[in-house]
Amino acid sequence: MQTHLAECTTSLKNLKEEASLAFQKLSEKQLNWKPVPKAWSVAECMHHLLIVFDKYEHSVESGLAKAEKITSPKSYRTSFLGKIFLNFVKPNYKIKTPSPSALHPTQSTYSKDIVFEYITYLERVIYFAQKAQDLSVDINKVKVPSSVSKLIKFNLGDYFKIELWHNLRHFNQMLRVCNEPDFPRG
Repeated sequence: MQTHLAECTTSLKNLKEEASLAFQKLSEKQLNWKPVPKAWSVAECMHHLLIVFDKYEHSVESGLAKAEKITSPKSYRTSFLGKIFLNFVKPNYKIKTPSPSALHPTQSTYSKDIVFEYITYLERVIYFAQKAQDLSVDINKVKVPSSVSKLIKFNLGDYFKIELWHNLRHFNQMLRVCNEPDFPRG
């Protein structure tokens, strides 16, 4: 169990550092630029991730508060529904996976504050992963409802892997936007 949480925490910390370096220097114009009208900008990708986390945050926090401590850590096991969701958020998955409209960005333009909000959100996910590790909770037992439906539940181990992979998927998308030939420079 601890290995899974430690790996997720380390990967999320690395992602946070890379995202800070890549996106804090962007102007408002660059953050809101889209390669084509229906594509998402860097800021819209960030806002989408914030919306999704908003659906999870309370459940993760209360799940950790109620979780029993265990004396002998158990290895992480992906749940059946976790496997399905993980397939949709694989970082290098080539097929575009549409998200429910309730999880779409709600604005057409964003201020530079969106980067700070995104980095703060990553810090919050890292905090939860570290807390789960420090509390020695059974991440296979603690259940978290998905952002799509409260009827679909993952274990806490799935949640952290889904967060990581979903973020990596959109991080790669944001980098692709920044590397477009028509991306505004300076």
